[in-house]
Amino acid sequence: MRNRKLNAQLAPAMYSLAATNSQLLGLVGTRHPMFAVAKVGIAAAGVAFLTADEDTRKQILDQATGLLEQGAAALSSSGLLDKVFK
Repeated sequence: MRNRKLNAQLAPAMYSLAATNSQLLGLVGTRHPMFAVAKVGIAAAGVAFLTADEDTRKQILDQATGLLEQGAAALSSSGLLDKVFK
């Protein structure tokens, strides 16, 4: 009886690597698992920023500004904004 229950719990993981990753991350049942992971990443970045010294905070802000500028350049060069806001 115990083996059947264990097999029933492991069956989705045996058939799909994605199911295994979702189960390991505890994201089974969420509609958009990447958003759930992003929330954890944002919280970790906030904790890192709050616990950092002044020089490290400046480096974090500079890096974030650079990434935002790269993202803005990629969006504007793709023409996606022109299609959305036409």
